[in-house]
Formats: sequence, C-alpha cells, structure tokens
Amino acid sequence: MDLLPFDDYAIDQGLKDAIKSAYRRIQKYCQFQIKDLKNDQFSDEMGDFGFVYQPIERIGAYIPGGQFPLISTALMTLVPAKVAGCPVRVACSPSDHPALLAAASLAGATQFLHIGGAQAIGALSYGFAQTAPVNMIVGPGNAYVNQAKAQVQHRTQIDTLAGPSELLIYANQIKHPEWLMYDALAQAEHDANAISLVVSESTALLDKLYTLLADHDKGKALLANDNIVLLLSDDQKQSLSFINDYAPEHLMVCDESMKTALFTNYGSLFIGENSAVAFGDYCAGPNHTLPTAGSAKFSGGLSVHQFLKVLSTQKINNTGRGVLANISAKLAAAEGLIYHQKSAEIRK
Repeated sequence: MDLLPFDDYAIDQGLKDAIKSAYRRIQKYCQFQIKDLKNDQFSDEMGDFGFVYQPIERIGAYIPGGQFPLISTALMTLVPAKVAGCPVRVACSPSDHPALLAAASLAGATQFLHIGGAQAIGALSYGFAQTAPVNMIVGPGNAYVNQAKAQVQHRTQIDTLAGPSELLIYANQIKHPEWLMYDALAQAEHDANAISLVVSESTALLDKLYTLLADHDKGKALLANDNIVLLLSDDQKQSLSFINDYAPEHLMVCDESMKTALFTNYGSLFIGENSAVAFGDYCAGPNHTLPTAGSAKFSGGLSVHQFLKVLSTQKINNTGRGVLANISAKLAAAEGLIYHQKSAEIRK
C-alpha cells in the first residue's frame, strides 16, 4: 500500500498536532544521538586504518494494532531509521487506522504492508508480493510476533525479543503519591502480564500507595493479581542491589538522595516525579522500544545506532606488508592454518 502525505489523512486536528509534536521531539533526540558519529581514520607506519558508518539498506517496522493501534510505535520505530539514513523503510501493521497510517507517513515509511501477526514477520523477512526481504525488523508485538522474530533472526537482524512490559518505581519522600499510582496503573494497562513494582524504604509511602490502589477498582484488581507489587526495602544498598539485578524496562527514580549514576541496568531512566513514563511512551524523545525480562543487563533501547553498521577499512603499505607478514605467518603456523601462513609469507 502506498501511503498518502501526512496532511491528507482525515483525522482530528488536535491529534494531528500531537503526532507532529511527538515526531519533532523524537527526531530531535535521534539527531542528538547521531550528531557526533562520523567516519574516521588513522595512519601509522603500517598503513591506513579506519571505520565507516553505513545505514542498513532495508528495514521493516512492525506496528502492533490489535487491542490498540499503536500510533506512537510508528514514530518510535521509523524515525530513528530515517535519521540513520536507511533508504527503504517498510511499515507493517494489522491496523490501517488513519492515525496510524498518518504517523507512519510522517515518520518516513517508504511502503506500508497491511499484515499482522507472525505472518507479517515472515513477509518482512522472506519478502511478500512486490516487497523484497528486509535486512532488519524492529518493533514490539504479541507472543506470536515475538516467536516469529526469534525464528527469523538467523537471516534477519532483529531489535529485541520483547517480553511483558515492566515498570520499577524507586521512591521514598515524594509530594504526589497519586501520580505514582497512575504511573503504576498505566504500565499495567499494556497487557495482562505487565508488572509495576514500587521499591521503597518508607513504610508510610507504601501504606499510602496501597490505600490509594485499594480504593481504586482497577488498582485493587491489579494488586490482587500481582500486576502491581509494593516492596519494602531495608536500606538504599538493598534497594540498589535489587534494582540493578532486576534490570527493569522502565526505571523511575523519585529520591534525590540516591545518585542516579549508581543505577546501571535499565531500559530507560525517568528521574523525578515530573518524568511520567507515559511521556517517554509518546513524546519526550527517547525511544520506547526497550529491553525487558532482564535483558537491560546487556542491551539498551532502540536507537539510531542500531540502524547503522560499523565497517572497518585497512590499506597496508609496503613497510606494513613485510612486518605484518612475519607476525601473521607465525600466528598462522601456530594455529595450523597452512594457507593463511603461505598467504602471509608470499608477501614478505
């Protein structure tokens, strides 16, 4: 399907303005991420050595549209690819909601496939109709989408295998406990397996949050199902150890006495009561496609960097040819790789 220009979609003007504003903030953050990335090279007595950044040629962005058409995901997956310079950006979704199509158009999709579920991942990885296979697939999805991404990652790069959404709030002395209650409710809204944890050394705060949640119909049900869990910690050291080991997708820190540099494992960090996770989900700027299930211990959120390949270059001069031949030949002989050794020795 060919997308129309953004302004041609018949959606509410207020929503159009919100999509444009979110787009500009996400684009601004992506441009900030890439501003210092540049190809570089050095020369020494052996020759010239360097690296170049090369955008991935063809990317596919899966945009969920089951329970809700995720307009924000269209922006979060396509804008970084556009800023990175990926020439082909295929959006794919089970939803053809006008607002989702408008967001995909504004964010830079070069094509739209109206397909959902595991078959959408197959179409992106193997090609479908007039759409050639892509080189990378990004974007969240349900368990079937996740499993399909796992099945094709031997042939197509993927961003992450996303599990249920997570929020961990670390707070002690705060002004607005009801704000945190709604943050916890918002996170649990994603799906039936989403979880919001609140870690605190303050019994008074946890009691207050429990009361607020117990008096709220949705909050009461989420507490009963362990979708919202309140945890009392002995001290800051125990809190820090637990949080870094849990490695939450979203980490909200509302305690000015704790240095945020001490937190090392999280998908995205939200500092202070003003920093609602919902802002990050939609329009603050940093990406909302984040690692879950502890994978923040070894990976971060989706960014411009993931849409770039770093390619090395080397040009050996005559001096380097002789010196490197001796080194390479000795190492090749030790490894028993005869023709590696001969390839080096013939250049002495």
